[in-house]
Amino acid sequence: MTKPLLAALLTMALLAAAPSTADAGSYAVVGCADLAGALTPAHVVRPTDGWFLEAGVYPSRPDCAAGRSGLGLFTTGSLGADLFRFNAPEDTTISRLVMTYRAHLSGADAWAVPTFVVSAGHAGGWEYVGPARGSILPVPLDFGGDAVVTGTHAADALRIGTRCDLAGPCYKGGQPAARFHALVVVLDDDRAPQVSVAPDAARHVQGLLGISVRASDEGGGVFERSLTVEGRGLLGGALCSTVRPSVAAIRHVVRRVPCPLDAPAHVTVDTRSLADGPHVLRARAPRTSPATRGRRTRRSSSTTFRRARARSRSPALPRWGRA
Repeated sequence: MTKPLLAALLTMALLAAAPSTADAGSYAVVGCADLAGALTPAHVVRPTDGWFLEAGVYPSRPDCAAGRSGLGLFTTGSLGADLFRFNAPEDTTISRLVMTYRAHLSGADAWAVPTFVVSAGHAGGWEYVGPARGSILPVPLDFGGDAVVTGTHAADALRIGTRCDLAGPCYKGGQPAARFHALVVVLDDDRAPQVSVAPDAARHVQGLLGISVRASDEGGGVFERSLTVEGRGLLGGALCSTVRPSVAAIRHVVRRVPCPLDAPAHVTVDTRSLADGPHVLRARAPRTSPATRGRRTRRSSSTTFRRARARSRSPALPRWGRA
């Protein structure tokens, strides 16, 4: 007798990213240097991805590549503004800025008010946030801070640098100058990633089966996408790198958009290696910013296919003809 046809039902299901315990839904972009040891021999140079000189000319410049002996993101000028700017990626907002900096403001005059600028942008409008300050003192002022935390109220952009307000110039005791040695921009990204999983064939399948996985996200992108069957990994691995954290338990990166926004993949599974009966195929696609409990972290996608066991065949008998 021929054994009955047996099928293995494989269901595609999306697993949520593991919830984070602190500051979830956020990731941190490290610029110029790590906060820890920024002004010590332990200095670690970082890129300044996302920061650009919006206003001003040389000698204002990025000087982070020079390391501990460099000026960091450096702004100076006696007239007008010298400012660096950072724009939040699409569909993210800036919750805070953490920085190590040193600043010098010249003595003020009736026609010149030197200002240390830290401002948050909101749909084209700007507000000063701490530790921004102007000086009306007739003598120069030098100040700074290490790992200073600034709330930016869901801003879409940042400006940092110096400005000489009124007609200027600001020059008494040296023109205004600011050195930003280490910067961490914390970005909030609460949108759920989009995920779909589909086999190349939806009916009874024998042998090799191709499976397509699509994962996409806005903001920081897809940190990882993985696929497992019966606990065996078919696809996995981080799609972008992280660095040592310095601001809470969130992922720290050195790129404004560190991970791919679209991360498709295609894998092949040999269904002959699966035992008869039901099997679960799981896909997982955490984003760059982990999400807290209660926040939607994914969109689920499921589909099925049937693995069919081949029917056994009787050996062919020889056919006898006439002599």
